[in-house]
Amino acid sequence: MTKIKSCVRCQKDFECKDDNIKNCQCALVELQQYQRDNISKQYDDCLCASCLEQLRIEYKINAQISVDQFIDLLLRSTLSERRPIDDHECLQGMVNNSNLMITAWDGEKLIGIARSMTDFHYACYLSDLAVDKQYQNTGVGRKLQLVTQDQLGEKCKLILISAPDANSYYEHIGYTNNQRCWVLDSKQK
Repeated sequence: MTKIKSCVRCQKDFECKDDNIKNCQCALVELQQYQRDNISKQYDDCLCASCLEQLRIEYKINAQISVDQFIDLLLRSTLSERRPIDDHECLQGMVNNSNLMITAWDGEKLIGIARSMTDFHYACYLSDLAVDKQYQNTGVGRKLQLVTQDQLGEKCKLILISAPDANSYYEHIGYTNNQRCWVLDSKQK
């Protein structure tokens, strides 16, 4: 029997077939047993497929990643156009010298990164925010920023330079535009 339920996480209505779980929308979301256990500890009723997809993603703080994983993610996001993906040494330095890196994982697959340099008290420069195109518009980028902020002191500002097409996104999630940002190219002295 199909029921219309309200997702206990996002409050959106969805069809639930709890009498025939194999045909229910939640059966389409592949979850590991530990993920199911964590979800059932947090929520006492059904969630929609969209929320289950979001909860499947695992966020890690300062997890080691290889340069090849970083390059692969950049290529699967829109950020590769503005990063030196052919300069392995530069990318190695970017990964090695970031002092705050939040990564998003779907199983073993790196699907997102927020790579920052910060003093943890006053300023945090979010140098790279990259999300695999297949996972964009699902809340992964926002969650990467929230986990980043959770690592910072209460007065610490998150600062970034937006990709040209992302200005409206950052304004939408609460950033204010600062016209006083300046960039000095490495060739300029």
